[in-house]
Amino acid sequence: MRHLKTKHVTVPLKRPLLVNDDNFDDPSDPDVPASTSAFVSTGSSRVVSEAAGPSASNLPKQSAITQYISKPISLTKSKAIDLQITKFIVKHFHPFSLVEETEFRNLIKMLAPNYVVPSRKTISNSLLIQMYESVLDNVKTDLHDVTALSLTTDGWTSINNQHYIALTVHFLNSETKLCSILFGCINYNEQCTSVELAKFLMATVKAWNIEHKISAVVTDNTANIVGAVKKNNWRHVPCFVHVLNIGIQMV
Repeated sequence: MRHLKTKHVTVPLKRPLLVNDDNFDDPSDPDVPASTSAFVSTGSSRVVSEAAGPSASNLPKQSAITQYISKPISLTKSKAIDLQITKFIVKHFHPFSLVEETEFRNLIKMLAPNYVVPSRKTISNSLLIQMYESVLDNVKTDLHDVTALSLTTDGWTSINNQHYIALTVHFLNSETKLCSILFGCINYNEQCTSVELAKFLMATVKAWNIEHKISAVVTDNTANIVGAVKKNNWRHVPCFVHVLNIGIQMV
């Protein structure tokens, strides 16, 4: 019986019950039970509708090859994930060793089983450089179309008593979106003169070919940085927050 059910599923297991027309009750007869409507006409005989075998839902299903072989990830998709991981590390200041952490790799494996997570050396020596060059080209394109821009610069001292100064550019791109880009940051001596700071500022803007587009430079009121701006013949604008802070302290 088990062999018939599994190997010959189309063979009926029960013989149809044949009923002669002479012995068939008329369904319209009120004395005939409603169950007689289960008979089906087959020529001169009537066949009782009975279960002839297992239903389609119980039939054995054939395994598909896709259950055992996974489709490899495309090169385009792999590069897109590489770029997104690099952005995630850079924008949120994560260490490159993040890609070597077990739980991070488990997460990526759940989302993209066939994706190979790059090593931290690949991130730092290849992917980061590629992203930098791509962003650099985009920034140069935006700056080429800009007619006027402004600069902000400020210095500070780290917890290790190291002195730094940074230069940031601000402009509206072709879509009138305000963009702010850090151009440079250097370590300098506390006794750095306005002449040395002026050289740093001018060398940085010349590297981007924007020295003729500067409309104003915003700084605090430190003597050496104010002097550096004036030596480059740029318009100096005092930082409002810095001036406000000095005013509050004097009250």
